Amino acid sequence: MKEYSLSFTAGNLLFPETMEVINIHLATLDWAVTQERVFAENTLQYKSPKSSRRIFPEIKYRISQLSLEELNYFLNSDKETQIGILWIAICLQYRLIYEFVSETIPQKIILLEENLTYPDYENFFEMKATDSSWLTKTAESTRYKAKSIVFKMLTQVGIIENKKIIPMILPPKLGEFIIQKDVELLKLFPLTNSELGRWLND
Repeated sequence: MKEYSLSFTAGNLLFPETMEVINIHLATLDWAVTQERVFAENTLQYKSPKSSRRIFPEIKYRISQLSLEELNYFLNSDKETQIGILWIAICLQYRLIYEFVSETIPQKIILLEENLTYPDYENFFEMKATDSSWLTKTAESTRYKAKSIVFKMLTQVGIIENKKIIPMILPPKLGEFIIQKDVELLKLFPLTNSELGRWLND
């Protein structure tokens, strides 16, 4: 099982930046060359080279969760589907986010609870920390930043709005992507029973 990591605090969804890196990587098919081009051309459009050096590895790790076939599928999809696929890649890269979303949101929907709150995350984090000495040692400031970034990404993906869970109807291409990759990934989205059944019964 992947170790916990809070390196996602380097950035949030990073959708425009990820799009640029994917385009370059599919042209080069070599991460060393991709990195060289990204830095040389300031593809990420940050004022400080230090920022690019901090953000690029996180984008690379996320993209690396997808095969070349899946990356091409991504580029040929509508924006809503692209955001959904990027969200899946993020969850696969960061165990803490995957577990928080897949364990908390389905339970909220079952209990008909509309809000996803900071205390929900804090209670989840404390529970996970009981089995992880690494999480236990995490500085309070890092914990706060991680929590803020997770909720920022949830908002960017459209899963919550003002901490209220927004039930989602999956775009057809996103649903097809999930079914092909792993039906368990349906847990990463706030799906009603009828929407969940639509994909599981197809």
